[in-house]
Amino acid sequence: MDERAQLLERPAIFRREIQEMFDKLAYRHRLSRHVGWGLSDQMEENYWVFHSFGNYSGVRGRGAECLQEVCHLADDYSVAMHLWTASPELHPYYERFGFAKSEPPRERAEGIQWFRREPLTERW
Repeated sequence: MDERAQLLERPAIFRREIQEMFDKLAYRHRLSRHVGWGLSDQMEENYWVFHSFGNYSGVRGRGAECLQEVCHLADDYSVAMHLWTASPELHPYYERFGFAKSEPPRERAEGIQWFRREPLTERW
């Protein structure tokens, strides 16, 4: 049985182990790629928020490379992610990674657009 199947059989541990995998990837991106982000488990409301995304490397495209890795990991473990932005110019950027505009999972704030990304079952 593969790792994902084993995790799915233990739902109480599943969310914590997913959080650990994303935390390790975020740590690696910060250290080696100088791209920061986080993924927080909003277990009480049953959703995950991708947050604090920033490319601090000065290398164009490096943030996109890291976000693609995050999306692949989310796909591998069937994790739907939410994010929000106050910058309309970022809407097309997030949409190219499969995020779609959505209603906020929590209170609505003025000038904030929420996005949701469903995990892909097939990759190109």
